[in-house]
Amino acid sequence: MAAVDTGEEVGGVCQHHAQQTICASRAKYREGRRPRAVKVYTVNLESRYLLIQGVPALGVMKELIELFALYGTVEEYNPLDGYPAEEFTEVYLIKFLKIQSARAAKRKLDERNFFGSLLHICYAPEFESVQETRDKLKDRRKYIAKATSCKEQSLETKQDCCIRSSKIMPFMPRTTQLQERKRRRDEDNKLALLGREPNGEEIIFGPKLPETPKIDMDDDSLNTSANLIRNRLKKIADPVQTLSSSEELLVENQTKPVIKQRRRI
Repeated sequence: MAAVDTGEEVGGVCQHHAQQTICASRAKYREGRRPRAVKVYTVNLESRYLLIQGVPALGVMKELIELFALYGTVEEYNPLDGYPAEEFTEVYLIKFLKIQSARAAKRKLDERNFFGSLLHICYAPEFESVQETRDKLKDRRKYIAKATSCKEQSLETKQDCCIRSSKIMPFMPRTTQLQERKRRRDEDNKLALLGREPNGEEIIFGPKLPETPKIDMDDDSLNTSANLIRNRLKKIADPVQTLSSSEELLVENQTKPVIKQRRRI
C-alpha cells in the first residue's frame, strides 16, 4: 500500500480526490432528481480501494463498515490519520473483494447523509500494488473479450436466421395446409389397410415362408410350365395380392353396366 503525504487542503493529495462542481451544461432530459457532477471513469481510475471523506469524528467506524458491507465483502479498512480532512471529520480507506462491489457502493453512498455529515467517496487506485493493478487489467481484458465474442455470436446467429428464412417455402394459407395434411393422412390410412407403407414397400407380418425350391426338369417346356405354376401359387398365397385383385374385381364390377334381365310374360 502506498504511503500518503500530508497536504494542506482537502483533496490536495490527489487531484481526482477533490469533489468536482455540479455540471450545468447537462441536457434537461438527462438531469436527475438532484444536480450532479459528470465524470468519466476508465479502468485505470476505477479501483477496489475507496476513500471515504466527511465521516464525522464520533467513533462510528463500526457503523460505517456495516453500511459498506451491504454492497460486498470488505477485505480491509483503516482510518487515514495523516490525510487532510475538514474539521471534526475523518477519512477512511476501504478495500473491497471485487471491483463491482466498490462500484456499487460508490454509486449508492456518495453524497449520502451519515450521522449529519455528507459522505464524499472516490476511487483510490494509488493504493494498489503492482500485482493488483495487473490483475485488474487482466480481468478487464477478459470482460472485453467475452463481450465482443457474444456480439460476434449474435451476428452469426442473425445471419443464419436470414439464410434459413430465405430457404423457407412460400406462404401457404392455413386452410390449404389442413386440407393437404388431411389428404396425406387418408392416403396413409388406405395404404395401411392394404398392408403397404407410404413409401410403396409391403408390410411383412411375422416370419417369412420358405421359398419354393426350384427343380430343373431337364426340359425347357417343363421348366416353363413349372414356373407358371409356381408364380400362380405365389400370387394365391400372397394376401396383399389377393386384396389388390379383389379390389380390381370390385372396380371392374362397378365400371361394368348392370344388365337388366328381361321379365318373361
